[in-house]
Amino acid sequence: MLNPFFWQDTLRAFPIELRTENAVLHAWISERGDRQHWTAAVLIMVGIIALAIGLTRWWFPRVLPQSTDTRSGKAWAALWVFVWFTLRMPLAAAASLLAFDALGLLTVRVEQIAEGLVAAVAAASFGYGVARGLFTPREPERRLLQEDDATALCFHNHLVWSARALGVLIVSQVVHKTLFAPLIITVATNAVFAAITAGFLMHLVIRLGQIRRHRGEPLVAAAWAHPLGLLMTALIALALVAGYAGLAAFVALRVVVAAAALGALYLLLVVTQTLFATIGEQTVKAQKVADRLGISARTLGLGGALLSAAIRVTLILAAFLLIIGPWEVSTADLFDTVRNIPFGFKIGEIHLSFETLLTAAVLLLALLVVTRIVQRWLETELLPRTRLEPSLQLSVVTIFGYLGAITAITAALTGLGFDLQKIALIAGALSVGIGFGLQSVVSNFVSGLILLTERPIRVGDSIVVKGEEGWVRRVRVRATEIETFDRASVIIPNSEFITGVVKNWTRANTLGRVVIKVGVAYDSDPDQVRDILLDIARTHPQIVQSPPPGAFLLGFGDSALEFELRCVVADVENGLSVRSDLNYAIIKRFREAGIEIPYPQRELRLRSEQPEKHKTEAFGSSLPVEPR
Repeated sequence: MLNPFFWQDTLRAFPIELRTENAVLHAWISERGDRQHWTAAVLIMVGIIALAIGLTRWWFPRVLPQSTDTRSGKAWAALWVFVWFTLRMPLAAAASLLAFDALGLLTVRVEQIAEGLVAAVAAASFGYGVARGLFTPREPERRLLQEDDATALCFHNHLVWSARALGVLIVSQVVHKTLFAPLIITVATNAVFAAITAGFLMHLVIRLGQIRRHRGEPLVAAAWAHPLGLLMTALIALALVAGYAGLAAFVALRVVVAAAALGALYLLLVVTQTLFATIGEQTVKAQKVADRLGISARTLGLGGALLSAAIRVTLILAAFLLIIGPWEVSTADLFDTVRNIPFGFKIGEIHLSFETLLTAAVLLLALLVVTRIVQRWLETELLPRTRLEPSLQLSVVTIFGYLGAITAITAALTGLGFDLQKIALIAGALSVGIGFGLQSVVSNFVSGLILLTERPIRVGDSIVVKGEEGWVRRVRVRATEIETFDRASVIIPNSEFITGVVKNWTRANTLGRVVIKVGVAYDSDPDQVRDILLDIARTHPQIVQSPPPGAFLLGFGDSALEFELRCVVADVENGLSVRSDLNYAIIKRFREAGIEIPYPQRELRLRSEQPEKHKTEAFGSSLPVEPR
């Protein structure tokens, strides 16, 4: 594109297209010269445009949701803005086109150009609607994205003008194609559009840098927009310098379309999440909806989660299709170019080329990403609305993750051309060596699968294993994480849970027994002591009454009557605090009743190993001697 002769040839070809356009215009006016029809068509077009402007100025602000204090209100307001400004001008342009066609004022070529003009208006309006819906530079209280005014205005203006440049490209390409313009004109148009888009991207990067320096702190948006903008600008510039105007226009077109499509996708995903989150919550509104449908609130939330997932998948697929097509480039030619890249090697009967490696990498990455997204959806949205226990929910999420990883690896190997039957044979042969070399790893892996399926321990259980006591926080396929009472994380291999002894305090339920031993003086009334102990246990709020507490006289000690209070607490994790409460209450009630808790009585006898005569000599030698 830096060759001056190219632009000289473009300038020479440009008058040719202008003469063709002038000829088509004169032919159109001469063939469709009915003045009354022209007057009616112009009046209709002006009326449609005036109606669109009037509705935007007076009607639209009244129907726009006014409650923007919550994210839900902002999402619905952004949806209204996006839909209105996206459909307003394209509908007006399409109605004007239908009016001209109904009055018989369109020729074949003019109709093709008019349809291209409607498509251009639709593209520009789509970008404008996305920018207004997301950034709303003049109304920060309605802004869906949490950006400051300067950053929002920067993104808004660049997206709007990029979409308008795309609209100009669309109508220009339609005109060139309809009027059979010289090829060099089309190439020059692509180059100009690519250069303008690269200029917008570079200006966006510079402007974000200025805003960041002015604020003195990093911008959230600049974290991804700055490097991505530089990368796309460099690609477009390199393609233009190398003379590939079509490639530069392709990259620029994908950048603009991707920006608008991803913005619309984000907006619609937020609206979908807001809508179904409201239904899934245990609110009065959700209960009313469930009652009208004749289902429970839990079923409504579960159905809402499934429907929300289906809508979001549809939106993501639609955005993906919008971004990748139409490419304006032959897909077959593009893949032929990939196939012809001189790279590859052969392993046995399998030829690994650049195409197969790229296909396998894309399959592996895409399936892993999809697996992770589905795992997160199961963990945060679907499974919490079911009646499954939290530990079983975690098991389902974990097993799904492993199945997804296995599927991704299998698909990648298939994409490389490997035969799965041969892979199974090789794996069987290697399993012997793996069994000897990685015996502990394999043992822990198999033990992890057993723990996930049989679930002898679950997340949240209070267990004792290998001298460590605490709560199970995470069960992985190799090891299990336990959080002790000191808040320390202990990683224990899974094989210890299968081959060793594990005490699970909460396996069947959370009930636990508390035993209090207390001694009273021999002159105390045993019946009174028993009644006091039982009364203390019965009045404690965390002690269950079925089975009832029991107080027992278990023996006669050296200095006290030995009683024991046995009771069951509702949650074994509260056993220590319940034991402390009971001890405090026992001391208080015994003192009020005059019941003594005696000190232990011990008799100490001191015995010396020296003979008596030695003692006498020792004492005698120490006596003072009187002078004579």
